[in-house]
Amino acid sequence: MPYLSYYIDNYNTANADKADVFKPNLKGFAVGNGVTNYKYDCTPAYVEMGYWHSLYPDELYEAFKSNNCDFSGTRLQNATPTCLNLLGQFEDLVSDVNVYDIFGICYGPEPNP
Repeated sequence: MPYLSYYIDNYNTANADKADVFKPNLKGFAVGNGVTNYKYDCTPAYVEMGYWHSLYPDELYEAFKSNNCDFSGTRLQNATPTCLNLLGQFEDLVSDVNVYDIFGICYGPEPNP
């Protein structure tokens, strides 16, 4: 959306003085839940937010820190095998948490027996 909006704005500006050219009416755009930086958003942000909301124990947080875990990137390509193992422990602990409403109930399919 940002690129599309940018190009529409440029087009409208370039054709502002032309009455016979269609110009889309663009007032702005909004991005919901947008990722702006993979170094800080997504997994890195969830691991930090999860700790500060007491979703997992201090020991696991300290293990992330002492191993210098880096979960940035689109495919966790900077994470070591040790950090990926720790991330698996984290994911096990927060698997029933609705990341968009950690204090609410996460409705969805019933667990398999």
